[in-house]
Amino acid sequence: MVDEAFADDVDALMVPVIETGGINLSLALVKGDQVVFTGAYGWADVASGTELTVHTPMSMASVSKTFIGIAAMQGVEAGTLSLDDSIADLVGFPVNNPRVEGETISLRHLLTHNSGLEDSREYDRSYDVGDPTLALADFTRGYVTPDGAYYRPKNFSGRAPNDAFSYSNVGAGLAALGVASASEREFADVVTQDILEPLGMTDSAYFLTDLPVAPATQYDSKQRPYEQYGYPTYPDGMMRSSAHDMARYIAMVQGNGTFDGVTVLSPESVEQMLTVDPSLGTDEDGQAIIWAQLGSTDGRTVLGHTGGDFGVGAILGLDRDTGAGLIVMINADSTDVDVALATLRPLFALIDALELADQ
Repeated sequence: MVDEAFADDVDALMVPVIETGGINLSLALVKGDQVVFTGAYGWADVASGTELTVHTPMSMASVSKTFIGIAAMQGVEAGTLSLDDSIADLVGFPVNNPRVEGETISLRHLLTHNSGLEDSREYDRSYDVGDPTLALADFTRGYVTPDGAYYRPKNFSGRAPNDAFSYSNVGAGLAALGVASASEREFADVVTQDILEPLGMTDSAYFLTDLPVAPATQYDSKQRPYEQYGYPTYPDGMMRSSAHDMARYIAMVQGNGTFDGVTVLSPESVEQMLTVDPSLGTDEDGQAIIWAQLGSTDGRTVLGHTGGDFGVGAILGLDRDTGAGLIVMINADSTDVDVALATLRPLFALIDALELADQ
């Protein structure tokens, strides 16, 4: 057990954030493969007076994409796919950039946002209230094939794979479909059966109908609630999880694929997934398999992912050198994420200073 002094130090950092920033947040801190703190501050739903707890599912927006990376590496380990497989071969329909001659788009291209696939208005229009009613396979096929209902030439850039970085939610969703197709399951089932259930992540799910309790209400910058929403490319941003569950997830990654005696990935796969490829374009400091290098300041390199959507903000960060790892999730517009980001450096410092008995 972590002593009360550490929890008091975390509280001293976080309470001013919610009081001055007007946001609600939950967080989890790990050191190596050990969970050292989970906490929740503020409200899951203001109108009903429901407090946020460490078991309240919160939408993580694009931090959800990290599950695609884990599932892809599991597929590599199982021998059902290679990162360099043609995505068309995996999903069973053509994926051709109409602006590029003779290219082959691989799973790796999609997992590193270097495929040439882009998000157009068709992606924006796919949002709907509640769980998505359109299947991942139907939307992505309709988005990339010339006879598809959502196809537009501008769904692709004019650049060949690996020519230019272009962050793509649809690309991540298509990658998830490829991983799922290789295992002959739905992607939500892949993640549930191979990641969530083994790790005891019982608060987590993509769909509202699969959650054990209602997720946190999402608010705009004036504290007005959004309706819960979804979209067919759900792997790119619809995972809802709690501080309790994400602590276990992050500890697994920092534990080189194993947490509490359960192995999700081999150490070699974790290393491959998190290794930045300097030859790739990126809008971060370096791109790995879905995961990215978020920054390198004061001698600390942070790997992870950020997320922002309507009423949602999240950041997952790992310091692989010290073993420190954390996630901060807020149920407020992503423009408020900067308030939470200001806590990252002192939180990492607190974790670094914590001495654990068996380390």
